[in-house]
Amino acid sequence: MKLTQLWVLLTAFVLISALALGNENSSQRIGFINLDRIAMDSKAGKSSLEDLKKFDTDKKEIIVNAEKNLLKAQKEIQDNSKIWSQSKQEEALRALYQSQAEYQQLLAVTQQELNSIRSQALNSIYRDVAEISKTYAQKNNYSILMNTAPPAIIYYNPNDDVTDEILKIYDASYGKKKK
Repeated sequence: MKLTQLWVLLTAFVLISALALGNENSSQRIGFINLDRIAMDSKAGKSSLEDLKKFDTDKKEIIVNAEKNLLKAQKEIQDNSKIWSQSKQEEALRALYQSQAEYQQLLAVTQQELNSIRSQALNSIYRDVAEISKTYAQKNNYSILMNTAPPAIIYYNPNDDVTDEILKIYDASYGKKKK
């Protein structure tokens, strides 16, 4: 967490310094957005949270029933181990192990589905917010809008992109350092 905060602060410092040094007379601005808060407080975010809760509730019922069946099978084996034949005990144990494996698989699949639903919902919100942020930044003369947590840059003015210049300098220095 501290490394993330340090990264955001360093990025903000570099960007603010670059803007200040690069164009002292311009009216360039940097804005900050808390995407996590938007994801939690927006109508879309609240709706997605309700969908996640419903999914979680539905799956919990299935998981609880599977767990009850495992405990029931375990108790049946314990209660009948003295009266069952060796082959019957082995058969019951195999069925129990199979049920345990299926239960573990159910837990894993449920967690994957939950993560996928959460990820899809957040990605949808972030895409929408990025588009809105771009329009907002252009209307309100922001050069850069940054998230308060990584990924930090949500929008930047493409006119401020110096990638080509840095690439040229880097390529020019590449042969010199190798020798």
